[in-house]
Amino acid sequence: MFVQRRAGDESPVGGGSQPQSERHNALKILDSTKSGACGDIVVSRNRFGPHERRRPRHFRWRTAAQRLDGKAFGEVSSGWDELTDDERRLWAMSAQQVRTRRRNGKTYALTGQLLYLKLNKARAKIGLPPLRTPSPRPEFKPNPIGQFRITNAGGHPALKLSVPILPAGHTMIFGSPPCKAGQSYCRNFTFLGLLSAPDGGEIDFTELYLRTHGERYGIPRPGWRIFIYTKQQIDGWEGESVQTSALVPPPQRAAARPKASASQVGGTLKTPTKQR
Repeated sequence: MFVQRRAGDESPVGGGSQPQSERHNALKILDSTKSGACGDIVVSRNRFGPHERRRPRHFRWRTAAQRLDGKAFGEVSSGWDELTDDERRLWAMSAQQVRTRRRNGKTYALTGQLLYLKLNKARAKIGLPPLRTPSPRPEFKPNPIGQFRITNAGGHPALKLSVPILPAGHTMIFGSPPCKAGQSYCRNFTFLGLLSAPDGGEIDFTELYLRTHGERYGIPRPGWRIFIYTKQQIDGWEGESVQTSALVPPPQRAAARPKASASQVGGTLKTPTKQR
């Protein structure tokens, strides 16, 4: 039996045409078990749930810091092959106690190579040599980083962070590019550097921020919001991050000085003469 089609009819033979909603999948999906990429389709997850998107095809502009970070990751990756069998065995034994992040309700133990990359990649970010044997996992105390505020005296913004006590190990600080004032969530962070010792309970990291974002975005303008987060690191192990944000205030003018009296400037006061 032959079925005759009309010209331009693309419906399947022996059945009606499917609705457009079934032939073209929407961006948001209900299946939460998918992850990764397949061809040009990338399955991802954000705070609104799982979704599918098409892989973008464009040139990715990388900064000097990103190129340096990629080079450090390549050097750390090649260091795994330079270990002895006994050293790799130690990494594999330690990795059994470290779990991955929970994803789709499941978590798995790391392999020895992944734990080696995890610790030494974090150490390479702050300029420390790689570890050949795993270090014991430390117990992190609560992050003592306090309030983040921005001052703008005379049109020169200063980024200051309240740090009553500098945490143990190294404290890394990450900063976002300038954002709009109404923005309440940010995922775009760049490593700024390590926090120095506090001066009077505060740390001024304006120079670190401008060295990273100043060339592209310039001096932060009034009304912009800046997000930062800090994270402790001890022997490659990283603690919980603390995120906060602050608005760049308008320029603050210096308070006007009160006018000096004649006695303060060295003048003499004349007493009025009584007229007859």
